[in-house]
Formats: sequence, C-alpha cells, structure tokens
Amino acid sequence: MLISRPPVAAPWPLYLALSGLAGLLAWPGANRALFLAFNHAAAALPPGLWLGLSVVGEWAVVAILLAVWASRRPGRWPAALSGYALALVLSALFKLLFAEARPPLVLAAGSFHLLDSVPFTNAFPSGHSTAAALLATLLARGAAARSRAALALLAAGIMLSRVAVGLHWPVDLLAGGLLGWACARLALACRLAVPALDGARPAGVALLLTGGYAFHLALGVWAAADVEAGWRLLLVAAALAALASAWGRARRRA
Repeated sequence: MLISRPPVAAPWPLYLALSGLAGLLAWPGANRALFLAFNHAAAALPPGLWLGLSVVGEWAVVAILLAVWASRRPGRWPAALSGYALALVLSALFKLLFAEARPPLVLAAGSFHLLDSVPFTNAFPSGHSTAAALLATLLARGAAARSRAALALLAAGIMLSRVAVGLHWPVDLLAGGLLGWACARLALACRLAVPALDGARPAGVALLLTGGYAFHLALGVWAAADVEAGWRLLLVAAALAALASAWGRARRRA
C-alpha cells in the first residue's frame, strides 16, 4: 500500500534569489544601475533609519541577538553557535577570494550618497546581509507566520540599508543573503545536541560579555556621540535585559 505524502512546497524565494544573483553577475551594468537607482531613492528617507538598520546587521550585534534567542529555550545554542561561526568564516573567506571593490572605490565622489565610512574589507558578499539572513532564518524556526514575515522584512531592510548607505552593490546583498540562509539551514539540519549548553552557564557567559560590550559602547557614546553609536547602545541594552531575564529563568530551572 502506498502512503501518500503532502507535497513539499518549492523554495521559490531561493530560486528567485539565485536567478537574480546569476543575472547581476552576468550583467554588471545592471548591478551598477540598480545600485545608483536605489541609493538615490533611499535618500528620501532619513539617514538615521538606514544607519540604524545597518547596525542591526553588524556581526557583534547579531551575535548578541542570537544569544538572546538561544537563551530563551534549551537546545538552541548549538545551532546558534555553529551557524554563526560558519557564516562568519565563509563570509570572510569569500571576501578574500573575490576581492570586489566597494562602490566608493569605483564610482566618482558625489555621484551617489555615502552615509558611512568605508570599511577596509572587500564588498562581495555583504557581511551584513549574511548576518541578517542568518539571524532571520534561525529566529524564524518555529515562529508564527506573522513573526516570520516581520523577520523577513527586517532582514530585507538590513540588506537594502547597505546600498542606501553607499557601501555595497545589489549582487553583494543577494550573495550574502543566500550564504546566511544556507548556513542557518545547515546548522538547524545538523540538530547537534550538546547537554552542557542547556544550563544557565551559556546565558551567564553571554550576559557577562554583553555587559562588557555595553560598557565599551557607553564609553564610546560619551566620547563621540553619533547615530550608529546610539542605535548600538539601545539594541545592546535591550539585549542585556533579555539575557539577564533568561539567565535568571535558567538558574531557577537548574
């Protein structure tokens, strides 16, 4: 007797992203045209919005947000740690391998809006996009439909912010998003079980490290306040409160 199984939904967003990536790689002129079009259109919105979204995709901030997510339920730490480490390493390796120059090093000054300082790393793939896709994919695991939609919108906003601030090409966003998504899916599929990570200790370590980072940020804001520093401090302060709550619950369960 044959047992019928429900059809598996095709991952059409993956196919769409891969098609877009292939098209932009094959047609560099479209990549530059899309960058200029969106960069100029994004100037209609406050720069602080794009800078704030960009801050959410920083590796340090994503690490703290993943720590909050992992601390809220047992069994999440292995996926958070392995996915983050894999995404970070692969993103750095691909940047060295492809060595693509960022827009400010290619386009004439004044032809686009540059809102942030230019990093020393190469452009492809976008590290912020990788981190954003990793974060959204992991946090979407088991979440309600509305939460998954909100996470997808947040990831898209972070990715687009890198074009809005003038530091990445559209092809960088697609490649980074695919890389982060793949690392998260691989980390979730492995289903690693590490009993030592289910107690209060990981949350306590994350709380200690986040507290030190918050202190460092506070000193920076005091010395030279800017929009990005304010966003970082706000996000980290909220994460610090969430980690303290998760650590307290873990200790009570122990």
